[in-house]
Amino acid sequence: MQIALHIGAHCTDEDRLLKCLLMNKEILSDVGTAVPGPGRYRRLLRETIQTLNGAAPAPDAREVLLDAIVEEDDVDRIIISHESFICVPARIFDGGQLYSQLEFKLSGLRSLFPQDQIEIFLGIRNPATLIADMLGKLEPEQRGSLLGGIDPASIRWSDMIARVQAVLPNAKITAWSNEESPLLWGEIMRKMGGLEPHDPLVETDYMLSKIMLREGTRRFRAFIADNPPKSEAHLRRNMVAFLDKYARADLIDIEQPVELAHWNEAYVQHLTDAYEADITVIEQMQGIDFIAP
Repeated sequence: MQIALHIGAHCTDEDRLLKCLLMNKEILSDVGTAVPGPGRYRRLLRETIQTLNGAAPAPDAREVLLDAIVEEDDVDRIIISHESFICVPARIFDGGQLYSQLEFKLSGLRSLFPQDQIEIFLGIRNPATLIADMLGKLEPEQRGSLLGGIDPASIRWSDMIARVQAVLPNAKITAWSNEESPLLWGEIMRKMGGLEPHDPLVETDYMLSKIMLREGTRRFRAFIADNPPKSEAHLRRNMVAFLDKYARADLIDIEQPVELAHWNEAYVQHLTDAYEADITVIEQMQGIDFIAP
């Protein structure tokens, strides 16, 4: 069994990826991929791993879980998506480390599915805008403790990915930059579904449609229908061309509010430069499939 686990990160797609995959549930079922609703596994997996607390599960734990999660027969692959699989938003920087509970949660999952092929999917985001967005989502009394002593300039997604590799050395890891996700959406969906590049799915331009004027979306879809792209690169060139003309003006160059007084423009740029350098590191990591335009 293949288990495709999408672990966020927080404040990236916010369940839009799962929503689009659920819209393709029947298509994916035809190729042996199950997309269970989140209510079938989110609480179940969290509570099971927490209850085990590192202990070995019962011999029949895997079968019991699969019976609860999957309703279809003849399933070869399961898609699980939960941005809070590792922790709730307020604890993302607990202990001064990005997702400090990662090892505990992933090793717990590994113990429950010891013979299955686990694949990890992760959308990353510029820490400058991630932290700003997180602060906006937390209750006022939680904001002061969000960073947990971590220096924002020290945040490296590459370090987190290396920790995933250490816990799950045989797992396939696919990552992408959330900022580029409108151009990558179809490829992300197909890889999560275990599909080939040109296998048909619906809503592969879902995120593009959210940042483009309605007229632009209509024209883009008509153009693609009349001029099927020959490759992902060709498709993305068309996306960029339509965005140049039809991008929503209200979404261009919007600065996210930052509630930390010392975060001036220069500091935000410093964090952004570090993030872009970190992406280069990830692209060069062995065993990582980093999706980029």
